[in-house]
Amino acid sequence: PPKLLPRRLSHIGLKVKKHREPPKNALFILSNTNRFRQFCHWLCNHTVFGNIILLCIMLSSVMLAAEDPLNANSERNQILNKFDFFFTAVFAIELILKVIAYGFILHKGAFCRSAFNLLDLLVVSVSLVSMLFRQHVVQCVIVAVKTIGNIVLVTFLLQFMFAVIGVQLF
Repeated sequence: PPKLLPRRLSHIGLKVKKHREPPKNALFILSNTNRFRQFCHWLCNHTVFGNIILLCIMLSSVMLAAEDPLNANSERNQILNKFDFFFTAVFAIELILKVIAYGFILHKGAFCRSAFNLLDLLVVSVSLVSMLFRQHVVQCVIVAVKTIGNIVLVTFLLQFMFAVIGVQLF
């Protein structure tokens, strides 16, 4: 029988999707031939950059889950707040690089034309605002959400009981 060997993707003939720069200027000052903008575009589309950002998102989520909302001055929360500064800086740099690479809003393919980028902008903005207010507002919201969650659970159970009683009676 003939021996089948794996082939490289370059020999198969698959077309690699290449990201092109947007045809317009970014922020009215950086043309598509600007070397710094081309570097930012190359970096934003590099798989390693995307994987590093995904790793930072996962680590940041784990550290947010590890915070103690009831004891804001604990040693663990103080250490996690330092990591929060780091992750906010990383995400803000990512945001700035993407705005430089794609432009902000005015042309097709701009940063604000993607819903994920708008979500990224919202998260970074909220994080920066919460740092300005020393996270007291954020901690109050977390405690309030827990309380609201308990109220929703009790309401759901009461509604379920009345639904069962209603089905039995009619």
